[in-house]
Amino acid sequence: MRKQKSDPMSDVVIIGGGAVGSATAYLLSKKGISVTLVLGTAFGKTASSFAAGLLSPLFETTHDQYPLKSLSIQGFNLHQTLAPELLEITGLDYQARQQDSIYLSTTQKTTTRLEGLMTLSKHIEGISGHWLDQNDLRSLDPRIKSANPKSLLINGTWLLDAYGYTNALIEGARKKGARIINGSVTNIKKSGSGFQIILDGSRINTEKIVLSMGPWTNMLREWLNISVPVSPLKGQILRIELSGPPLEYSVYKGSNYVASKPSGLVWAGTTEENVGFSDNPTTEGRKSIISNVSSFFPSISIGVVKDQTACLRPVTPDGQPILGKTTKSNGIYIATGAGRRGILLSPSMAEIICQLITNAQPSVPIDSLSPDRFN
Repeated sequence: MRKQKSDPMSDVVIIGGGAVGSATAYLLSKKGISVTLVLGTAFGKTASSFAAGLLSPLFETTHDQYPLKSLSIQGFNLHQTLAPELLEITGLDYQARQQDSIYLSTTQKTTTRLEGLMTLSKHIEGISGHWLDQNDLRSLDPRIKSANPKSLLINGTWLLDAYGYTNALIEGARKKGARIINGSVTNIKKSGSGFQIILDGSRINTEKIVLSMGPWTNMLREWLNISVPVSPLKGQILRIELSGPPLEYSVYKGSNYVASKPSGLVWAGTTEENVGFSDNPTTEGRKSIISNVSSFFPSISIGVVKDQTACLRPVTPDGQPILGKTTKSNGIYIATGAGRRGILLSPSMAEIICQLITNAQPSVPIDSLSPDRFN
């Protein structure tokens, strides 16, 4: 039997190379903490790689969930400092830039939602909102259609390439001294006051572990008997070639959107499917997206679909992230469950984990996001 190699000890091991895990590795490494980031064999095929990368602190933040609102605003602000910082450190440009957003309304209920977004926009630095009538909307882009006389323009939102962003975080962490490992964790065992992480052919010893494995984070139940109630929500996106000028705005109608990327392709989405861990793109998903998006952007129906992707977003029973330190085992930190907000929240979730690991006061109260709240 081949003897497993025992690797040097790391202060912190992060399992999961998506946006949250990679951001955590980068921020901890900046502080001089010894970090090992285990990417996993599915790296490049996760939600962080296929996400649309549309950044708005207003996105889906329509309720009085204080931590989520605060994390959204903090994440949005951190993105604006990370982009030039990572470009300088790594030389990788993940095309982060401002792209304003238009929110369309269809019913009185959605108009009320837009009114809530308008109110919130007044309290976020760099964000401003303006009501549009039909003539205003037509003047911005005649291809956008809305039967409702009232739409909302939000100035100051951003867009980035999610795959490039995650790669830049990993490379930034590497430049700051983090050890990056490709491989699958097969077990975690208690070892004295810390843990031993077993991978393919090697072992890593550490006192602190950050679990950020998306919908696979509940593997912790098999390893350490700690339940993490996170499940996969499948989402599909189309990348479409259209004639005519690119869209200058990200356009939203309910849970659907359309936006032009610097590549010249138009991204259209999305689906929300509870189908377990099946992540294959489907004909039904393509038809659903085209049908929904063509109701407010009819040109999409005559475009050429150049690519179709599907990913599994991590979601929780109450719709809020799982973020913090579990009391079930000292040294275990969990950061997952951001759903469709994963890219937006990744730097703020990483920042909170860094604060907890370094015994600093969290910048956002996270008691309601505790990993233990479901028990």
